Amino acid sequence: MALTDVTKNAFLIIDDQKSIAFFLREELARKTKAPIYLCHTYQDAKKLLAEKADEISVAVCDLNLEDAPNGETLDLLAEHTITTIVLSGSYSEQTRQRVYAHKNVVDYVNKDTPASIRYAVHSILQIRHNVRREVWLLSHENASNHRRLFKQIQQRLFQVRLFNEPKEILEEIKHSEPDFILINGISLFPDLTNFTYEVHEIIDNPNFPVMVLATETEESTAIKLMKHGLNDFCRTTASNEELFARIRQNILQTENMRKIRRISQEDFLTGIPNRRYFLEFAQKRMQEVKEPFFFFVAMIDIDHFKSINDQYGHPVGDEAIQFTSKLIAEVFDGQVFGRLGGEEFCVLGEVKDAADAEALCEKLRTRIETESTTHFEFSFTVSQGLTFSGSSLTQAILSADKALYQAKEGGRNQTRVSFF
Repeated sequence: MALTDVTKNAFLIIDDQKSIAFFLREELARKTKAPIYLCHTYQDAKKLLAEKADEISVAVCDLNLEDAPNGETLDLLAEHTITTIVLSGSYSEQTRQRVYAHKNVVDYVNKDTPASIRYAVHSILQIRHNVRREVWLLSHENASNHRRLFKQIQQRLFQVRLFNEPKEILEEIKHSEPDFILINGISLFPDLTNFTYEVHEIIDNPNFPVMVLATETEESTAIKLMKHGLNDFCRTTASNEELFARIRQNILQTENMRKIRRISQEDFLTGIPNRRYFLEFAQKRMQEVKEPFFFFVAMIDIDHFKSINDQYGHPVGDEAIQFTSKLIAEVFDGQVFGRLGGEEFCVLGEVKDAADAEALCEKLRTRIETESTTHFEFSFTVSQGLTFSGSSLTQAILSADKALYQAKEGGRNQTRVSFF
């Protein structure tokens, strides 16, 4: 695996138009607390890089400076292998070709409007964020673009892992998950249809981005692969701009889907699974419990919660819910738990001995009673209902709920067990 240096976290702005440079710094400073160095001349940049080059991860540089009118600053940044975004007052294909002749250049922005400057800031931050993204490259060493492609991915600060065979990825992906898989060519890797399917099955995400680089003669095969699960393809003749724009879009789309999925699964107040996701996941987990283990279900309810809200206010009531969920997550670590609604929680777990489940419930009850006094102006308690029976999750929850009712009726701050 080729590791990008994550200790380089500073940014460098080089522009002789001070208004542009200051605007860039201001916009960037609003988005990050990382150090931002500012230079207005080639000589300033040369002096700074002699001292600070090892700190800088990304530079944004004006193409032509007064003391470097022919792009000499790009050569200077290339000498220090600093990933660079180029700013230019004009945009032309000739300039574009000239800019991308420098291998360290990853973007080219026409600085004609405030919107374009904000895009440059966005590009800087996205590239810097790549140090936390992992790209797995499936590429045969005989491929003509093998080394060049690897270095291009690295230049954009991705963490890169190289694989020569699909089976290597299928084995490794069982233990760790990348952010993107890029396949370099089709002809060298038969049966990519099954490979893509298995990747999505192992990760349990049909939208996980897998993209292939295809030659013109492989295009029809690439389209066929997309019908069977491949997320995208790009021509091998495409520009670096197009290739990495596609990679970026695929990664961002997947990250956004993950956020949406997480929002749909998490309780907004506590961050633990919400009712819908808990019931869905617990049902699967319940079916997986095998001897010598057996399942248990615990219903947990904060005692006199309405009084807490009435006396101390709803924000404090919310804090009590958050405090309780945090302790549930700690005590029942490794089990399935969630907030069903209001002040009510549920846990599904597996044990070898019923006494182990009862001990966990008692541990939670004791901790909430004693530790709540150090977090609040008052102490509060929970009541719990515990069961080891039920032919389905619904029946088990009903049984645990019955035991919870008995705990409430029996004086609260206790655990009752129901076996039926």
